[in-house]
Amino acid sequence: MILKYTRYVFLAIVVVLVIVDFDSFFKPGFYFLDSLNTAIVVGCVAFFFLELLLTDRILSFNYNLNFYIAVAILVWWLVTIPLGFYSEYFHIGDMTYVYLNGIILSCSNIFMYTCFTIGLFVSKPQLINE
Repeated sequence: MILKYTRYVFLAIVVVLVIVDFDSFFKPGFYFLDSLNTAIVVGCVAFFFLELLLTDRILSFNYNLNFYIAVAILVWWLVTIPLGFYSEYFHIGDMTYVYLNGIILSCSNIFMYTCFTIGLFVSKPQLINE
């Protein structure tokens, strides 16, 4: 219920921001929407974990594909969002930041897709006609 209204509020905020400042919407560095998007994703994952804790599905969470997806997305968002904030301080001569940024993005992507793969193998999704 909360997530449904959050979706509509986010859409309304995006529409208002596009109407008010159309040019800056398509430029990189629109951090307000990134932050709001991150808060919504983290909230969705938190609600999923809360629902998982309050039901009997907690007994078999390691066979649930949604659990692996939620963990991977939560960690990926929490690791990559600060990179957007620190990119504001980037300048061309700082190759250490470029190297560190590349390593962090690569490692977080590898972690996320590895979690997806493990989740697919462990959960063993069934075909519809089986």
